[in-house]
Amino acid sequence: MTLFTRFVEPGRLCRIQYGPDTGKMCFIVDVINMNRVLIDGPTTEVSRQSIPLRRLGLTDFKVKIPRGARTGTIKKILDKDSSCIDNFNKTTYGSGSDDTMYLSDLMLLLQDGVSLMHSICSLVADRVAWSPPLYIRPGDAWMLQSYPASHSFAPAPNYPGSH
Repeated sequence: MTLFTRFVEPGRLCRIQYGPDTGKMCFIVDVINMNRVLIDGPTTEVSRQSIPLRRLGLTDFKVKIPRGARTGTIKKILDKDSSCIDNFNKTTYGSGSDDTMYLSDLMLLLQDGVSLMHSICSLVADRVAWSPPLYIRPGDAWMLQSYPASHSFAPAPNYPGSH
């Protein structure tokens, strides 16, 4: 039994895990060097681009694509053999892709005029703006220079040695 089964090779189905196309599926078209590959996703609206391997999640699925194939060639191959993406969508990793789109769904809701973002921002702003009073011991006045003027200072309650 071999140690690795998911090789970086032309035709390997991948999921983009970081960047503007996060969550979209693509195919490796060519290996540029040890760290970068050329990807294309004509059926998933991923433009042909060079991307670092650390931004990709390799899957177990592979389509027979010649090295350096053009977008039209890849599209024709996928039209004939679309079982690769269908089989991936049946796996738990593939069916969980809807859960990873939560943030983009939230952004669509915000664009529709829902004031959820305003509520979240006001709650966060209230927590950031409020800070407990800073207790200063006698003789530590030099510390006042390093804190912004927005801090509220109060005497330390029953601090030992301050009597």
